Amino acid sequence: MITISKEELKEILAKHKKWLASPTDGGRTDLSKASLQNVNLCNVDLQYAKLDGVNLSGANLQGAKLNNASLRNADLRCADLSYAKLQGVDLQGADLQYADLSYAYLQGANLNDANLDEANIKGAQKPWLVTISNIGNGIAEIIYFADKDNIRWGRWNNAEGGTLTEFKKHID
Repeated sequence: MITISKEELKEILAKHKKWLASPTDGGRTDLSKASLQNVNLCNVDLQYAKLDGVNLSGANLQGAKLNNASLRNADLRCADLSYAKLQGVDLQGADLQYADLSYAYLQGANLNDANLDEANIKGAQKPWLVTISNIGNGIAEIIYFADKDNIRWGRWNNAEGGTLTEFKKHID
């Protein structure tokens, strides 16, 4: 893991902001494999950033813009991603255990192989569907329609689906 000081992070975020405004200035942020535990990134704009393998456990990312960012295999345990913009974000293999994704915008997010144990996805904003595949033996797939709080998994509930609460009871 790479350790980044608050001053270095502030400079990196400023360069990324400049790059977003004009891609010829600065460079795309690459914080891959950085240790940013418990950091406050509330409302930060990290669209298109490369954050593969980053440790953001316990971080405050409430309202952050992470559209089209790459967070493959990132550690986001207990992170606050409520109200975050996560459209098209790549969270493949990310650990989102106990993360707060409430009211996050997840349309087009890649959650394949992500750990969503005990994650809060209540009220996720119009992500017409969230697909999670390669569960268990690698052949199962869960589809969650957040706008209708409807989850479908194989033949569970006669392939009609049910609420997330009902699904949790079924799994327990």
